[in-house]
Amino acid sequence: MKMKLIVCALAATAAIAASAAFDETERNAVRKSVNAVEAMLKSDKTLNKAITVLPVKGDADEYCERLLIGALVSAKKTCVVPNDENDVRFKRILETIKWDERQTTLKSIDPKTVDELGHLLSTQIFLEARLDLFRRGRKRRAVAELNLLAYEVSTKQYVWTANIALDESGRGWPDASEYNVKIDFKGEGDAAGVAAIAASVARNVVAGYGYRVNADGPVDLALTASFTRDTFDRSNSYLVFTGATNVRLASCVGDGVLYEQPFTGKGQRGLGETEAERNLAAKLDEKLVKWLDDTLKPAVFFAKHRDFAAAAGN
Repeated sequence: MKMKLIVCALAATAAIAASAAFDETERNAVRKSVNAVEAMLKSDKTLNKAITVLPVKGDADEYCERLLIGALVSAKKTCVVPNDENDVRFKRILETIKWDERQTTLKSIDPKTVDELGHLLSTQIFLEARLDLFRRGRKRRAVAELNLLAYEVSTKQYVWTANIALDESGRGWPDASEYNVKIDFKGEGDAAGVAAIAASVARNVVAGYGYRVNADGPVDLALTASFTRDTFDRSNSYLVFTGATNVRLASCVGDGVLYEQPFTGKGQRGLGETEAERNLAAKLDEKLVKWLDDTLKPAVFFAKHRDFAAAAGN
């Protein structure tokens, strides 16, 4: 098979025809994500070898695949592509690397097959890519997530990885500022002071994650908590408070309760009532903040709830 070795920019690659399978917003999202990959490639020296882009999982009409080839070229990498796709041997091997849901990486392919394809193409590195397209936010913007792996033929090892997820405007995903979180903390009996302190802490933490907090308009997530406070000891004219809270995170777009967790805390001895109350609140707040970090922080929340972005705003 004759091969084409690309070492400089190709005008034909840059002028890629629009894919009928992706709409314009989806194509924009794919382009933005691939442009970000190109920027990463330009500063990376690991891939200064002959590279072949494998069929992209989730692609349509080879749209993303051709963009990735163009990105490699623009990044001044050596990109190897076949110029005779009718070659029976090439097509037979290519079929073995068209991913399905059970097969996502070259590690699941016979090393002999990898060697055969590498020899056939005179290439040293295979670039695997998976494309996931979805909608997010109230404006239903298209997001393209690319997971890339560079696999070296000789060593059978991955030598480079990248993950990029950008929307049609080039903004990263998740964009927590699109989501409105309502915080409603209540204290039962004489626990109002503890609840007020905890609510202030929670508002600051959640706003620090980038979410809108108690903003006007529809609510996406509801963070609620109920506090109780007991007097544990009044001896020697000082107080020790024990307290409990039950905190809940619920989706307001159809998923119902996502997380629910009870906490308890015991304050420090030797304090007056006001300080004892603050001390108890601090003990509960420490547990609350850790729970929020493990639950609502965007990197954690959106990794576990990828479909939430698609549902928000319905």
